[in-house]
Amino acid sequence: MPGVLGSLSVLATIGIGSSILAAAGLSFLGLGPTEPVPEWGLMLSGGRNALAQAWWISVFPGIAITVTVIAATVLGRTLRARAEGRGR
Repeated sequence: MPGVLGSLSVLATIGIGSSILAAAGLSFLGLGPTEPVPEWGLMLSGGRNALAQAWWISVFPGIAITVTVIAATVLGRTLRARAEGRGR
C-alpha cells in the first residue's frame, strides 16, 4: 500500500486537471450545460466574439482554469513527495 499511495495521489490530481479541461472544452464547444450555469467554458465561449472590445471576459476564466489545473498538479506532486518520504 505505501508504494501505491504516491502514484495514486499523482494520478488522482492529474485526473482532476484533465476533468476540468475536458469539461471546459466541452462547454466551450456548446456540448455542456446551457447559459444560466456558471461554467468556465461558457465564459470563454461567450467572450470570444468580444475579444477586441472586452478581452477580460475570456482572459480571466482562462487564467482561472490554468491556475486551478496547475494547483492540482502541484498538490499531487507534493502528496507524492510526502508519501515517498521526501517531504519535510
